[in-house]
Amino acid sequence: MKNFVPPKFEETAFNCPYCGAYSNHLWYTPFIRDTSTISLRNIRIARCVHCNELSVWVHKNMLFPVTGNAPTANADLPEEIKTDYNEARQVLAQSSRSAAALLRVVIKKLCCHLNANDADLNTGITNLVEKGLPERLKIALEMARVIGEQAIPPGQIDPDDDPSTALKLFALVNLMTDAMITQPNQLKDIYDALSNSTSKIAVKK
Repeated sequence: MKNFVPPKFEETAFNCPYCGAYSNHLWYTPFIRDTSTISLRNIRIARCVHCNELSVWVHKNMLFPVTGNAPTANADLPEEIKTDYNEARQVLAQSSRSAAALLRVVIKKLCCHLNANDADLNTGITNLVEKGLPERLKIALEMARVIGEQAIPPGQIDPDDDPSTALKLFALVNLMTDAMITQPNQLKDIYDALSNSTSKIAVKK
């Protein structure tokens, strides 16, 4: 997802943790009958204007849903890979290191799906660059230690993976999917539509 804006306490607009749309959010203080053990000042609820789903915030942190701060998967990410991606979203709040480890597995699986070399991830990414993956994405993958001399093996927990690193890996998965699946599909649709239009003009002549 491009230009993902993660949810932030009392911000008026961000990407919804449910529908993924960049949308306005309305904030409320819930009515709780028994306040003997709960401070209302510490509980807030945000409602997405786009899908009307609610997120619950306690002490300025999103308590529910647990996938809140991670972007939703690109719709074109293969379903069998999307399962791992969504699992990474679910564990992000509890362990950014676990989420990052899962996302490196996701990138490995995506490379295999795209018919890249599945024996070596570095070679696989190089093959994808030859097939159209932007060189800058390859450099970003190196910086995120997915490939290169400092790479972390897929599935391995790295103590240095913080939430910022995990969020960048989410973004890289979606950008790879966009570059190698979404955009080629869109271009094919445009080409097919133009070809049909040209054929109709030729028939008329």
